[in-house]
Amino acid sequence: MAIKSVYHRGAEDGLLFGLYISILAILFFIMSNYSWASVPLLLMILGIPFVIFKFQRRCLKDEFGKSDFSTRWMLGILISIFGSLICAVTSYGYMEFINPTFMYDQVNIALELYKGIPEFKNSE
Repeated sequence: MAIKSVYHRGAEDGLLFGLYISILAILFFIMSNYSWASVPLLLMILGIPFVIFKFQRRCLKDEFGKSDFSTRWMLGILISIFGSLICAVTSYGYMEFINPTFMYDQVNIALELYKGIPEFKNSE
């Protein structure tokens, strides 16, 4: 088995990580309508470092323990970048086609919360 470059490995693992954080983003979007989504959302947020560690550990095993710290550090950065690109496309698709008023609704919810706080009652 040939050793893959850190960029090739980052792109492959970034695809899986992108799917992971896309599910996380969708849970965030639906959380305002379905309160049960907050529990898996929190668990997935807490699991992000462990998922990245799993990818880095696999890299170390595949390279027979010969990859250095900077390679694994760069792998974590690349996984995050490539995964974020996939999550950005997913988020855009959700906010453009599925729920176009998402941002407007969130601002209205925040305004209603601020109206309920007595200290902010007469402020702009």
